[in-house]
Amino acid sequence: MFSPNTLRRLSSLVLLTFTSLTLQPLQAAAQNYSAQPRAQSVSQSHPEKASRLINAIKETAKRAKGQAGKHLSTRESVKELRRQKTQLDALEQDVLDDLKATETHLKAKNLPPEIINRHKTA
Repeated sequence: MFSPNTLRRLSSLVLLTFTSLTLQPLQAAAQNYSAQPRAQSVSQSHPEKASRLINAIKETAKRAKGQAGKHLSTRESVKELRRQKTQLDALEQDVLDDLKATETHLKAKNLPPEIINRHKTA
């Protein structure tokens, strides 16, 4: 009915079509994955924010110490430290709420007491 050359071309076309249809969802998933880290970096958890803020406070304190050692004005550094402390105080309750929610989740899953004790220690 069909010549071998025609069948070869037809089978190549079918294979190409199936391959394309198979890879299309994979390509869409790869595009979503590449866009995902940017979205996560914008929205960080409270502990991550607190950690970044604590690191910033340490850097500001180092800068102020260096300025004081050189007998320079530390007024701006002190203002920055006060502002950062206010931010950290505001985050403290959110972090504690997150820890409490995690503890509730761990207890709801009936995990061993060892895990819950480690969480409380943290």
